Amino acid sequence: MTTNFPPDPIGSFPSDVPGSPLGSLTDPQAELGVQGMLRSLEETCRDVVDHVPDIVYRLDGEGNIVFISEAIRTYGYDPIALVGNNIFDLVHPQDRTRVQDHRG
Repeated sequence: MTTNFPPDPIGSFPSDVPGSPLGSLTDPQAELGVQGMLRSLEETCRDVVDHVPDIVYRLDGEGNIVFISEAIRTYGYDPIALVGNNIFDLVHPQDRTRVQDHRG
C-alpha cells in the first residue's frame, strides 16, 4: 500500500516517504535542496521580522538579548548595541521587580 502525503504548506516534504521529491537525506542533491529551502525560509522570516512594527526579540536563559529587531529603533535604541545586554536593563527601575515576578 502506498501513502501519498500532500506537500507541507511551507514547502517541506517528509524525506523518509518513498517517492518523496527530496529522496533520502543522505542524497547530496536532496541535502542541497533542504539547505536551499531552509535558507529561503530564513530569508522569509527575517523579512517578516524586519518589517513588522512589533519588537521581536530572543533571550538566553539569563535574560540577555541574543537578537532584537529593528523595531526597537522606534524607542531610540540601536539593536546591535543591545545584543548581550540584559532585557531588564530596558525596564524602568521602579517596574523591574514586578516584571521579573511575571517572568516564566
